[in-house]
Amino acid sequence: MNKVIGFVGLGNMGLPMASNLIEAGYTLRVYNRTAQKAQPLIAQGAELADNPANVVEPDGIAITMLSNDQAL
Repeated sequence: MNKVIGFVGLGNMGLPMASNLIEAGYTLRVYNRTAQKAQPLIAQGAELADNPANVVEPDGIAITMLSNDQAL
C-alpha cells in the first residue's frame, strides 16, 4: 500500500473513518479546518497537510467527509 490517501474533514464521521484506514495499513495525509482534531490521527502516523490543496498527490486518492456543500 504505497499510495497516500488524502482525507479532508475529521468530524464525527471522518475521524473514525480515517482512523480505520490507518489501522488497515494505509498512509494518510489529512486536513481539517480545526487542526487540533487531527491530533489523534497524527499520533497514529498520519501526516497533517497545511491546507486542503496539499492533501492529495497528483495521482492520489482524495476522500472528503464534509457537512455540506459550503464546506466543500
